[in-house]
Amino acid sequence: MNDVASDTINTYNLNQVITEPTRYDTNAQPLLDIMITDSPGLLSHVSVTPPIANLDQYVIACSHAFDFINNRNYSRKIWDYEKANYEGLNVTLHNNVDTDIFNEPNIDVIFEKFKTVLFQCASYFIPNRTITIRPQDKPYITCECRRAD
Repeated sequence: MNDVASDTINTYNLNQVITEPTRYDTNAQPLLDIMITDSPGLLSHVSVTPPIANLDQYVIACSHAFDFINNRNYSRKIWDYEKANYEGLNVTLHNNVDTDIFNEPNIDVIFEKFKTVLFQCASYFIPNRTITIRPQDKPYITCECRRAD
């Protein structure tokens, strides 16, 4: 690794996890791939294994040493676009979007006002429902299955 790369890695308190050459070319110096992290303790089993077939690039592998499990339930709005009344939606949007909002100098204000009108109209003309996602449930546990309890 060149001095500039080493200095940058050291300056930002990073770690290079690959320490052995990963590519051998008969006409040049061995190459070292860069795999940098700020949390080397979260990587385990870092390895450089021989190339596949007749390639000159070695295989780099590692495992992460943490598990992220989201067990929290959350809500999600589901829209049934096939049953939507698009004609009514278009007419209502045409009648309810005040074109003066586009003269507002702040794009964030324009966006919020338009989003509010669009969402209210869409909620009325597109059938929708809010469901609860339970990440810990198996895929076959449906609402019907839960109600049968």
